[in-house]
Amino acid sequence: MKHRANDRQSTVAGTRARRAFVAVALALALLPTPAFDRVVLPDRGTLAQEEPTAASPGAELLTEAAPSPTATPTAEPTATPAPEPADTSVPPETPIVETPTEPAPSVPTETPPPMATATPSPTGTATPAGRSTAVPSGTVAAANAQASEPKAAASSGGETDISPNRSDRAAPGATVSYVHTVTNKDHRSADYKNITASSSHGWTVELLDANGVKPLIDHNGDGIPDTGRLGRKEGTRIVVRVTLPADAPAGVKDKTTVMAASALSSSRTSRDTATDTTTVTRVLTLEMGATEVDFGQIAADGRLDGAAPGVTSEVDDRGAYYVKEQAILVVVTANVPWTGSCAAAENRGTATGITIAGGRLQWRLNGTTNWTPFPSTRARATDVCFPHRALGTNSYVYDVRVRVERTDAAGTFRSTLRFTANP
Repeated sequence: MKHRANDRQSTVAGTRARRAFVAVALALALLPTPAFDRVVLPDRGTLAQEEPTAASPGAELLTEAAPSPTATPTAEPTATPAPEPADTSVPPETPIVETPTEPAPSVPTETPPPMATATPSPTGTATPAGRSTAVPSGTVAAANAQASEPKAAASSGGETDISPNRSDRAAPGATVSYVHTVTNKDHRSADYKNITASSSHGWTVELLDANGVKPLIDHNGDGIPDTGRLGRKEGTRIVVRVTLPADAPAGVKDKTTVMAASALSSSRTSRDTATDTTTVTRVLTLEMGATEVDFGQIAADGRLDGAAPGVTSEVDDRGAYYVKEQAILVVVTANVPWTGSCAAAENRGTATGITIAGGRLQWRLNGTTNWTPFPSTRARATDVCFPHRALGTNSYVYDVRVRVERTDAAGTFRSTLRFTANP
């Protein structure tokens, strides 16, 4: 009977232990476990010994070796029950619930996944959640401002235009004016456009304002004349004036290159050029200050009573010469090779014995000593009256004299002179 009481006491203790363990397990299961991925409940087989089934009649008749209280199994130590009354706490044999180090792949985690947030794009269209979107640095306002800014050109700025190319023809010594428009094509900032020009033949070039009156000045202080401040896409006019040399040969073409360059940038598109082509026309002109020579009253004795103003006389043993210095001025402008001639019409005065055909009227270049008779306009003209036929503009000043012989009757002398220049 003592053995049966021990069995019943053991059974009651096991039942209490099992109930306590189940209570603890249920309490643990009800607690939130955000840090655990999985809770593994112990197998029922690991609990304390279950209560044996009710003994069938005659079961107590089975022989069973009662272990000695002091006997210790050789294979495994056996816990000695405490002498205290039955305890409701978990016995030492109760397994400890442990969290596995790796979550089982088949069991989903209980931690809720992070919520994907749709980020508005710079254009205002929502990007679907979960899709990667590149967002430019800076604020959205800055991004929108950048998107609305016009696309910049490939150059570094300072775009410039000068136009158009022009051409003209002019005579030696003339001036030609060319009008150009200079534009600041830069869409980002205002600019000053420096203006320079050079002639391929070294002719004189002037840079003037839009009215062609005042020279261009240096507005920005960099030492180069400019257009003044031009806003974005703004343009202005300038005038380029070219002066041809007086001796410029006919047919010569001069190319004057006019450059407009940004004062703020040195990129390739920050400068532009226009070309003014000037062609020298063929020119040969002759101008005379006077065409008639008049000596007034003349006589063989050389008296000056009644002679024309500015006339002097020289007397010799055969008669007299009446002289008028610087009587004729002839100006020839030529840019082609040329020849010249001169002749005199017959005397229209009262001294009819003094004729051009007789060689009585003579010329010399002022400052020289050799006299040459004028041919008659009825005869073939001569080119000896132009001993130096140079290109350009040249002035020829002639002294004129008339010869009176002792046998000539006194009277007046007046003649018309003719000078020509021919290519």
